Amino acid sequence: MPQETSKGKENGTKIIVGILICTCVLIYLIYQMCTYFLGDSIQLYKVGVGSSESRYESQYTAIAIREEEVVYSQSSGYVNYFVGDSTPVSVGEETYLIDESGTLYEQLSESAADITVFDDDELQDIKDTISDFNTSFDISNYYDVYSFKYKLESQLLDLIYSNVFENSSVDLSAYTVLTSDYAGILMHSIDGFEDISADDMEASYFRKSNYERTIIVSNDYIESGNAVYKVVTSEEWQLVIQIEDSSAFEDVSSLTVEFLKDGISAECDFYMYTKAGNTYGVLTLDEYMYRYVSDRYLQISIVDDTETGLLVPKTSIATEQFYVVPVDYLTTGGNSSSSGFLVQTEEKGESSVQFIVPEIIDRDEDYVYVSSEYLDDGDILVQSETNETYTVRVKENIQGVYVFESSTYDFTPVNIIGENGEFYVIEKESGSSALKQYDNVVENAESIVD
Repeated sequence: MPQETSKGKENGTKIIVGILICTCVLIYLIYQMCTYFLGDSIQLYKVGVGSSESRYESQYTAIAIREEEVVYSQSSGYVNYFVGDSTPVSVGEETYLIDESGTLYEQLSESAADITVFDDDELQDIKDTISDFNTSFDISNYYDVYSFKYKLESQLLDLIYSNVFENSSVDLSAYTVLTSDYAGILMHSIDGFEDISADDMEASYFRKSNYERTIIVSNDYIESGNAVYKVVTSEEWQLVIQIEDSSAFEDVSSLTVEFLKDGISAECDFYMYTKAGNTYGVLTLDEYMYRYVSDRYLQISIVDDTETGLLVPKTSIATEQFYVVPVDYLTTGGNSSSSGFLVQTEEKGESSVQFIVPEIIDRDEDYVYVSSEYLDDGDILVQSETNETYTVRVKENIQGVYVFESSTYDFTPVNIIGENGEFYVIEKESGSSALKQYDNVVENAESIVD
């Protein structure tokens, strides 16, 4: 038989080694692919800052309900006001007259042509009206443009004709001047909500496209029996909102609202009721009525007790058990400035103590919390001053996150104070071991294997 040469043996060995290497590489690649696709890859999340989610909607459209008394004209003719729109009026104060013949209208028009200058206070009132509209206008509420137009027109005419009455020789003795039966804020507009109470709401009332307001200005002609003005007679008023999620308002009797028009906040009493399948919330106020007396619809938000802190994904939260040790058992070792415990040991029947410096994961006024890496169940700790002992047994669950730093994942306790969607809001705490903004935490805590 032919003899196998050494060179042939060498080639055969190389082939076997090559096959083994390829097999190992293939096994490794398969393992990595399985780990990647089937295992939990560790993803990091950079800690940010945010607030807990409000349980209320961000905005509500509120309908303002006030105590409003409508005054009707006793005859047909041209109305002339002595009291401007949105102006306080007292009982018995002269408010308007009706020019049945139209002669006063002609005299006033001629005299008004000579009134071209307003005083500083009158100009400031006009500027305030324009400024209020400019700061609060929302393109989605375009009907406000028309309200602003008529309000400004009414204001200008009121100023003009009040100057005419004061500075001209117009004889008013031939006309019947009427006085107010009510004290409050006189308004030159009527919109049909005057007799509606907070408990009379309907869903259609919240559709602004259905809303109509009639504004009466000086020298408008009105028919006998038609509304000529109204008086808001009480400082107490109400805001009514539609509620989609009534559970958010359960057991709520008072709220704080913010008027988005100008950022003013107010405390309100609150109650809910349901009518025709719709739920309404009623907020009662005793201030700011005059400030918003011209508004039937107001955009508001309900101020919630939201919490601000650090945001981490809910999946980042883990729970670990730690031994609970009274803080009095912390002491300082002989040649060390670090705090630790004196652990009692038994060796050959003789008792001694050993000083250890554990990692304290958390602490409060009474206890420190220590990992089981440093203590075992049944360890006896010695109090350095009294020689009293404490047997390590009690464990407590602590919530925390895994913070990635220098290639390690350190468990850091956290205090959850709120939530926002898929995130928890974590209380900001001081100290070197506390969670901080921009820390990298493990996004899925279950991917960390102890």
